[in-house]
Amino acid sequence: MIGAPALQLDHLEYSGVRERMLKEWTREVGDLERRLPRANWPFGADLNSSGWPRFLESIPVALSERDMTWLAVQMNASKLWDPTRMQISKKGKPYPVRINIPALAITLSYGEFNIAYTRAVAGMALEQGIPTCEVYRAGATAVPRWACTCLEGPGVSCAAVLEGERAYFTGRFAEISIPAGPNCHHSIRIREWLSGASATADPRAAT
Repeated sequence: MIGAPALQLDHLEYSGVRERMLKEWTREVGDLERRLPRANWPFGADLNSSGWPRFLESIPVALSERDMTWLAVQMNASKLWDPTRMQISKKGKPYPVRINIPALAITLSYGEFNIAYTRAVAGMALEQGIPTCEVYRAGATAVPRWACTCLEGPGVSCAAVLEGERAYFTGRFAEISIPAGPNCHHSIRIREWLSGASATADPRAAT
């Protein structure tokens, strides 16, 4: 059972956003498939041979017509994940640690959904001649992350958001990276869209 509420994404039903999310996700996955083995992808490290097909089949549905909570439910099954992962002790010795499957399902699903969303919103804003966005906390968290909390507010470059995408996951430096890493609860919104969002919103509702 998934008890974590979905992130509040202000423009999810704005006209064209879901379509752009799916388009960009499809493009990225196609590029990853050509270049890298899945073990080296920037997400899904704990998925097993059953988990990868389930995730790759489910996320397009989530992006186009469902939501991140629905996606997490699809991934919340022990048969989809490696039961343990290796960690290194203080003495430098590897040892297995049992994973928390519901937590991993949420982290993967919410994180990838939010990445697809921020990518779509930032890209569409730039195409409309809107250079900046607002970084905001889209969900509650027990321990605020300074790397993204310090960026909260308007005036954040949409181009920098796109440039910094997945910086944490790939180990490269970026001035801005939203979401900043696993379990980041920050996203972006466009102030210019807020007043007209209801008039241009996609009438479909995520369930």
